[in-house]
Amino acid sequence: MEIPPERMICTGDVVAYCADLDATTDLIASSGIVVVMGNCEESLSADSDDRGYGFAEGSICDSLSVQWYSHAREKLTSASKRRMANLPGLIKFEMARRHFTVVHGAPSAINQYIFESTEDAIVVSEIERS
Repeated sequence: MEIPPERMICTGDVVAYCADLDATTDLIASSGIVVVMGNCEESLSADSDDRGYGFAEGSICDSLSVQWYSHAREKLTSASKRRMANLPGLIKFEMARRHFTVVHGAPSAINQYIFESTEDAIVVSEIERS
């Protein structure tokens, strides 16, 4: 069973660690897939020095993100950055009489992630925010 693109949602960071930046943003934009803004799109569209990740300084993830982010910031066209700037921060929809909210990280912050180990009180608070 194939899922049509208009029934898919991408949760952002489309160009994170990606070599062919504009080709990737063009492909996603023309695909019909709905995209919610991730911290990559937020930072790149604002041409920000802050990558918006919140990785521990000096960690492998921090080091790798410095490298690809500098490349992306320099190489992305202004058209791709404008497209990123216009992405929604959240997407709400209803299916089977249930309401859903799709975000990149958490409703409170784009780079606040929810893991199995996240305290229940934080999870409940984020659900209530949505």
